[in-house]
Amino acid sequence: MVWLLAFLLAPAVHAQQDMFKALFLYNFTKNIEWPPAYQQGEFVISVLGNDGISDELSKLMANKKINNQEIKITQLTNLSAAPKAHIVFVSPSKSGSLAAVMSYYKGKPTLIVAQKENGCRDGAGINFVVVDGKIKYEICPRHNQTQGLLVNQKLMSLGIVTE
Repeated sequence: MVWLLAFLLAPAVHAQQDMFKALFLYNFTKNIEWPPAYQQGEFVISVLGNDGISDELSKLMANKKINNQEIKITQLTNLSAAPKAHIVFVSPSKSGSLAAVMSYYKGKPTLIVAQKENGCRDGAGINFVVVDGKIKYEICPRHNQTQGLLVNQKLMSLGIVTE
């Protein structure tokens, strides 16, 4: 009975985690400053991997703008599909692709967000972690500065700062 209950509740837990990650991503947009060239046109958030976060982002960001920019959510099948992305989320199912994502967006003002063990150490600017059953994030100021992003101190203070 316990196994059946756990099996039935697992999808609901994942959906709730996707919703929280989407909320975090939206709040990151309010606390990071992109260079002037990225403050025009669409604000692009790309997801590498097929999980529920794309749907949650689309629902959450419908009819919203970020600094007067329309929001575009893209599901990436290859990196060249979003050459000018503001945020790229590397889902857990594609965490092995983090090095390729880092290489492709090297020197571009793109926030790389992952959810993998040692994600910040491996190059992500922000990495989701689960602490005591709750989703939190690690943040690496050095990686974000390398990408040309200015991170608000408030965002830094709410995360787990790593080097």
